[in-house]
Amino acid sequence: MQHLACYSKKEFARRGDDIYERVVRSQVEPEHNGDFVVIDIESADFEVDEDELVASDRLLASHPGAQIWLRQVGSRYARRFGSRLRSMAHELLSLAATVPFDDRINQQARVEDLSRELMQEYLRQVGSDLAEQVPAFSLVDLGRQMSVVGGPGEAPFPLNV
Repeated sequence: MQHLACYSKKEFARRGDDIYERVVRSQVEPEHNGDFVVIDIESADFEVDEDELVASDRLLASHPGAQIWLRQVGSRYARRFGSRLRSMAHELLSLAATVPFDDRINQQARVEDLSRELMQEYLRQVGSDLAEQVPAFSLVDLGRQMSVVGGPGEAPFPLNV
């Protein structure tokens, strides 16, 4: 297993910027302006692509332990710290897959802020049988049926959806 040197963010950035200026810039500007360059701050090897993950994957394929400095060609501001951009992207995608929306209770809103008419219209648009039953439900019960109201029975609140 390869041991990775641990750098402070300041040193990581200094190394990445130094390699970009000394080695990379003359090979990528201006032809690749707007694309992303990922640089291994240990070997000074790099990859360029319009998609930062594609560039990262290529660099990691040849340098599995790469400590990656990311920069947008032609800009000083699109850069990140980290050794694995793919891991960060995978983590974000996995969170998005398991938490489709922020479903916490919104204590700043009231159930009365919900519109029965809009809820019924939505149910009709999606072809739900619940649309015809809307008049029979209280606003709280309708909201619970649609998973837009949460909290205990004595203190229901809309959810952030």
